[in-house]
Amino acid sequence: QVFFPEKALADGLSNIPIENQLVVDYEELCRNPIEFYMKLKNIYKRNGFNLSGQVKIPSSFLPSNNIRIATSEIHKLEDAYKLFEKNLFEG
Repeated sequence: QVFFPEKALADGLSNIPIENQLVVDYEELCRNPIEFYMKLKNIYKRNGFNLSGQVKIPSSFLPSNNIRIATSEIHKLEDAYKLFEKNLFEG
């Protein structure tokens, strides 16, 4: 459920110049949506587009993702993911 969508995203992003990529961290977006909008606006501007007009953006909002995973469980998931990736490519 994770590997193939992540790989497809990585493959797609490899065709986009790094300066035109904007990686979104959900919690950071919630903490500072205005900063996200400014980054997005700058990317558009560098590519010849202008995001103009009045936009009402809250200074922050509460994330709706309330599920938290213990750090130890995250490490187990990361190890399992690496093992899956290794087995997939090495047979």
